[in-house]
Amino acid sequence: MISANPFQRYAAISWFVLVVAIVLAAWAQKPEFDSSLISLLPDSEQQPVVQKATDALAKSFDEKLVLLLQGDNSEQLQAYVTEVATTFERQTYVEEVQWRTDVQGYTQHQAQYEAYRFTVLSPDVAQRMLSGEFELIRKKALTEALSPISVSSLSVVEDPFGLNRDYLRGQEKSTHLEIGNGFFKVKSTDLPTYLIVVSFNQSPFDPVLQSSVLMNLEEISEDLTAQNIKLWRSGMVLHAATGAKQANTEISTIGLGSLVGIILSILFVFRKAFPVFLLLLPVAVGSATAFAVSILVFERVHLITIAFGAGLIGVSIDYALHFLCERHIIPPKGIVRKLLPGMLLGLLSSVLAYSAQALAPFPGLRQMALFSVVGLIGAWLTVMLWFPWLTSQMRLQPLVMAERLDRLKAHFPDIETHAWLKYGLLMVFVFTVYTVYHSEKSVDIRALQTSSAALLEEDLHVQNILGITSSAKFLLVTGDSLEESLQIEESLTPLLNEMSKTGLIEGYRALSQQLPSLKQQRQNLALAHQLYEEELDNFFTDIGLGRGFALKSQSILLNSGNQFLKYDDWLKIEGNSAWSSAVIESGNQLSTVIRLQGQISPEASYQLHLLAAENEHLDYIDQVAAISGLLKRYQEQIFYWVVAAYIVIAAVLFVRYRLDCWRILSPPLIACLSALSVVALTEGSLNIFHLMAMILVIGIGLDLGIFMAENNESPHTWLASSLSCYTSLLAFGLLAVSETKILHHFGVTVLIGLLCVWLLAPVVRRQGARTVAYPSDTREEKATCLDR
Repeated sequence: MISANPFQRYAAISWFVLVVAIVLAAWAQKPEFDSSLISLLPDSEQQPVVQKATDALAKSFDEKLVLLLQGDNSEQLQAYVTEVATTFERQTYVEEVQWRTDVQGYTQHQAQYEAYRFTVLSPDVAQRMLSGEFELIRKKALTEALSPISVSSLSVVEDPFGLNRDYLRGQEKSTHLEIGNGFFKVKSTDLPTYLIVVSFNQSPFDPVLQSSVLMNLEEISEDLTAQNIKLWRSGMVLHAATGAKQANTEISTIGLGSLVGIILSILFVFRKAFPVFLLLLPVAVGSATAFAVSILVFERVHLITIAFGAGLIGVSIDYALHFLCERHIIPPKGIVRKLLPGMLLGLLSSVLAYSAQALAPFPGLRQMALFSVVGLIGAWLTVMLWFPWLTSQMRLQPLVMAERLDRLKAHFPDIETHAWLKYGLLMVFVFTVYTVYHSEKSVDIRALQTSSAALLEEDLHVQNILGITSSAKFLLVTGDSLEESLQIEESLTPLLNEMSKTGLIEGYRALSQQLPSLKQQRQNLALAHQLYEEELDNFFTDIGLGRGFALKSQSILLNSGNQFLKYDDWLKIEGNSAWSSAVIESGNQLSTVIRLQGQISPEASYQLHLLAAENEHLDYIDQVAAISGLLKRYQEQIFYWVVAAYIVIAAVLFVRYRLDCWRILSPPLIACLSALSVVALTEGSLNIFHLMAMILVIGIGLDLGIFMAENNESPHTWLASSLSCYTSLLAFGLLAVSETKILHHFGVTVLIGLLCVWLLAPVVRRQGARTVAYPSDTREEKATCLDR
């Protein structure tokens, strides 16, 4: 029989059915995990087009793996490039592998520009024409016409001044690649280096994809190392896999370490194995319920959320500890009635504290808040509904450790009989408030980087070799049409070229470099006509051809010179589809993205900010600075929300305890300030994750104070509270040594804070409280101890 009370019986069965249903529903959703730090952060608060541009650039980077193979022998390298590319082409998670092109296809790619040779010009040639250097262009064309080497299939009559040839050479010059025997070969490297680009058909944060990619790369790397071939890698999947591996390792360490520590401590205190099962049961049910609900609410659950949930062991076990400790001196029929007020207040205060995380606009923190709140409620219901039945046969037998800890607590000085404690705590309060207020508040998102220094260095090396960059910094040009955006880009070209020459930026990539605006194309056509008018006859005279050839060439210009290259036609040219992420559609507006390459100097950022402020069509986007700015604002907001939550909790506790509520509120408050002060002094700064850890200290600290007040500071309540602090210290102490900085920040703050809470709780106790507040319970417990 579960219980003599029908309500309790039905409630226990209903809770069991609900837990099973939620877990099965989540399992049917096929849970996915996330390990990206960016997904923990809020979306951009800027206009939607900025967010779309950011997402498009990130997607173009996230879904690719870039490999460089470098060695001494080109033929050997080409053979291994073929082998590596073929290996990836066989994988189901791969959408495309780019590693070579056939000569015919490359020739066709070049030929597609021939029809636009009078309107799409090399910027250098167009600048010479604008400067009136037509004679110089003719002399250069004469030299090229007598050369046996040409990159254009057009005859000297079709393109006498080599306009198409110069454009194609300019495009080749702007890239860091060349075609070598059909392979993509990197230019300007000491040793032969070849490129492979792998595109995925699924998210790089998919654990199955990460595992497969790493396994393939490990096998490939071993083979290449044996052949003295260097493999360089770059791609979001590598960073995601590293973060996932680190998080998985730490989850195992934290969870296993907490579990072992808790089991040993429970065996030591209770001297039986069954209490271990009872204590772990609500933890397991609460965690499973929290995980299932998180899966149902969010598309993906972050691995850091689960790792943070491992610390929930130290909180949710609190209810089970108090139930079991009090059950040793209270009969089964009265246990729920006796514990319900304190347990309910403890749950309410913890839920209020944890819920403050949900007010932050961070998806990751909202997940943590939901996970924590649901886990606590699940553990609480498990204790209150199942434990009366599970402990119905337990004998009344006071615990030896309760008496020992009570004697230890008696040696703690109390604030009422030791006046110096009042002034000491007041000085600590003032000092910690001053320290926290004047401490540096860190908001740099780069401090949260989880990738290893070696992986970041390798990634940067690949980017430098290929002249590519991530989506962190770019210029967003917005016009009413693509034509207007391209014209604005072209107006920025002189400034960007000058910044590139002076080293303020390492370079840039703009769509207008590949596709001139129609206005620019019309200007190019006019310049081509002017060039033909002034130098065509002289050119054909110089090469020994009659005027008839000049007239034919002039006729070709007149008949085909109105071929303007439009965006849709340009996009169809092989290789140009990769530029689709540079065009962003948002409502009636169409924007283009100018990618800034390499390191951007502070002076360049300042100039670009000023330029964007003066131009309504231009935005300078610095993702790192923008997110850091968001962190700063939300850090301030969260602090105020925590203060507001604490005030609400104080009001609730005042209704129950009147003026004595300060004895419950002051220990976690002083402990939080002390923890933040120590962190500020030792680590140099505070960040938003230290503040979020403060919420945990408040929640656990309030539980301790409430249970002590409700049970008149009885020895078994003090034992349960001490065990709760110990298990929490163990769980979050392991977080403090985590290499994931978010978890480390949580862990250090909670570790110091909870230690302070445990030390302060006896100090602020009411003198002689155990003989005043609940005399009947006290006499019963004392009598029981004497009988023993």
